[in-house]
Amino acid sequence: MQRILSAPPRRQGFSLVEVLLAVTISMVLLYAAIFSASEAMAVVSEGDTQMHTHVQARRAMDRILKDVRYASQVEVGGDSETGWSLDVLTTGSLSAGWITYAWDANNGRLSVSNGVGTEWMLEGVRQYDLAMETIDVNGAPVVSGVILKWVVAEDSGSLAGESSMNQERETELSGSARLRILDL
Repeated sequence: MQRILSAPPRRQGFSLVEVLLAVTISMVLLYAAIFSASEAMAVVSEGDTQMHTHVQARRAMDRILKDVRYASQVEVGGDSETGWSLDVLTTGSLSAGWITYAWDANNGRLSVSNGVGTEWMLEGVRQYDLAMETIDVNGAPVVSGVILKWVVAEDSGSLAGESSMNQERETELSGSARLRILDL
């Protein structure tokens, strides 16, 4: 019988080249996944910033418009260069009296005062346009409605309550209200 020589049995496993190739491919895929996740987080963060700004500005505007809508008298002073003041005589039974909403063009802050204390409502108001509708009552013009238009710097806010205004991004809002007491 003739003996056939066979090659020595191969070891089971991967060669060094195969392992390096698998590690390289895995690292490229991992980098792509991390990059995609970080881009997605940036988009989510941008959306949160816009939503935060819009919600805060809309709350402030809705508060003003509601008070104007149910006021018995409204007085407007100032301009878009120096700042506006909107004095509203409320008729509510809980806190009837004058409320003053003021916007300072120098610092971009919107505040509300009831004669006892002042509260900051909104920061970063870059532009505040206020227009009045008037009607003639016994020969004198009386404010019958207001139209507001704001441009507000985006504020991402923070858990600590510190603002972080974006100097480049802004949100624009507008709204109007007519005094119900003067509606005919």
